This record gives sequence, structure tokens and C-alpha cells, in this order.
Amino acid sequence: MAKETAPTTEEWERLYRAAVSLRELAPWHWMMDSEVFGVQDPVTGEVGYCAVLGALGEVLGIVVYMGTAGLEAYRRMASAGGSPVDQFDAMAAVRGFSCFFGSRNELDRADLDVIKHLGVKFRGSSAWPLIRSQRPYYIPWFLNSEEARYLALVLEQATIVASRLVEDEDLLDPPRPGLHFVRVPVVDNGDLSWTDRRLAPKPRAGEPPLKGIQVDLKSIGESILKRRKTSMVLEADVFSIPAPVEGAKGERPYYPRMVLWVNLDGLVLHFDLFEPDARFLLQESLVRLIAASKGIPGEIRLRGATKISELAPLADQLGISLVNVRALRALPHAKKSLLTGMGAL
Repeated sequence: MAKETAPTTEEWERLYRAAVSLRELAPWHWMMDSEVFGVQDPVTGEVGYCAVLGALGEVLGIVVYMGTAGLEAYRRMASAGGSPVDQFDAMAAVRGFSCFFGSRNELDRADLDVIKHLGVKFRGSSAWPLIRSQRPYYIPWFLNSEEARYLALVLEQATIVASRLVEDEDLLDPPRPGLHFVRVPVVDNGDLSWTDRRLAPKPRAGEPPLKGIQVDLKSIGESILKRRKTSMVLEADVFSIPAPVEGAKGERPYYPRMVLWVNLDGLVLHFDLFEPDARFLLQESLVRLIAASKGIPGEIRLRGATKISELAPLADQLGISLVNVRALRALPHAKKSLLTGMGAL
């Protein structure tokens, strides 16, 4: 991972000042975590969708999820749909930020060093800001300069929005479904101000399509093209594991991504672990599966068009039928048992 620029003292001061203002306001006393609003980044134009947490008394703070993908993932998590593993996987895949308020012993030494340098004081079990950025498949981590700049703006705007809700409880209600209340920056002669907009989330651009065969079919020795064809039907899935792995010293730990293969009886036949930035995971893992099993499956069942698209060129070359299913039958139970055995659940 490329070296990043740390926030300046001025950026830290603005960020912590904004965090203190939000904590003193304590908007969780009148806001629910379902009340989502947006703050547009003046530099990138991207909208971060914010939710104040604390109404249920479990955690105090605010979370910010970037873009339409972040908003959709938060909505899925808030609706409690899917298994805990599926919810974790959805949230691990998005970018965002968090600012929680807890006790001093929840902070890392780096946090305490910044607080000491700034000369700010906190007292109490729910007063110390724990500020983190989230990147896909990496654990929450310390902010760089650009992230600190944007999050300070978010916390400032969140304090304004929450204050206005005291007088206008319908402020965030959309005039029609699909629109969200968003604070939008306006730059005039170098001066930054803010205005309210009702905006629909932008359509998700998605990742560029994964095309072609991206693995070396002869890299294992004897080409897998010569392996025996079978009538075996398999289910496969790709997901992140809620058990962080330490990278190189000083680098951000990450959540490994697993490709899991099971038969229709739920027997785990093979799995592989990959780093966050790996691509063509299914192709690579299928090659390893065939090399280990000495046979080529006749059919593979997957959930989602993106997975089908990635695997299709290799499957066509190997004569494997791909089936896009609405739900996997055997894999979810096998996944839960495997992750439990690994201590990841």
C-alpha cells in the first residue's frame, strides 16, 4: 500500500473540534439510526451517507458510508436481512468512516498521541473520540490527510443537521421515495457555504467487467484441460472473513477473502484465501480445485451475475455449465460450520 500523508496539526484540530461539538450536542437522544442524510465532498463530489448511532444505548457516535454502494450496504445491515456473515461481508466491501465515543482504554496509542499533541481533554466513559476510516476488506484504520479533511466537514454538517431536527422533525423526510436530504457545498469566490438538496443516489458504476481467462492453465504442471470430466455439481461463493490478518509491519491489517467450494451434500471440497486487492479469485481458485481433485466438475452454481461473468470464460474453456441461482442450497451451512471451526465466528 502506498505511503499516505498524515493529517496536519490544523486538520487534526478541526476534526477533533468537530467531534467534540457533536458529542456535546448528543443527537442520539432524538435521532434514530434509520434517519440517514448525506454530506457531499466539495473536492470529489461524492456523497457520504451518515447515520447517528446511540438511540438504543449500545454505541454512541456516527457512521458514514460513501456512495450508493455504502448506502445500500447500510440499509441491508439496518434491515437485519441475511446472516451475520452476509451482513459483515456487505459492510466490509464499502468505504466509509466512523466516529464513536467511548472510554480511554478503547483508543490506540496513536490516538492518544494525537490527543496529547493537541492538548485536548476528555473525561468519562463515553467521551473519548475513536475516529477511523474504512476501506474495502481492510480493518478500520487511522485517517490520512484527505480523509481527516472530509470527515471534519461531515461532523460539522452533522451537528448542524441534528440541531435543525430539534426544531423541524420532518427535515429529513423525502418529498417522494428515493430522495435523500443532502448537504451540498457551494463555492463562491473561494468561499465555501452549504445548502440543502433532495438528491437520488447516483447509479452504481460498478467495477470494470472481468474479461477473458486470467490464469495460466499450465502453471501447475500438467494442464488441467486434460483432467477427467465429471458429472459433479458444485456450489461456490466469495466472501470476506471476520478475522483480520496482519500484513507487513506498519501496514493496515485486512480481512481475507475466501472462495469456498462445496458439493450438494454440503461437503467442503476446497477453499482458498486471498488478499483484498486480488482479482479473478474464482478463476484462480477453480484451477486449484481441479488440480487438487483431479477432475473437472460438470456444473457450478453461483449467486450473482458478477461471479458468473468472471468465471464464464474459464468455464467455457473447460466445458463446465454455470448456473446463476437465487440462493445457494448447501453452501451457507457449510460456510458457517467452516468459519466457526476457524474461530472466525
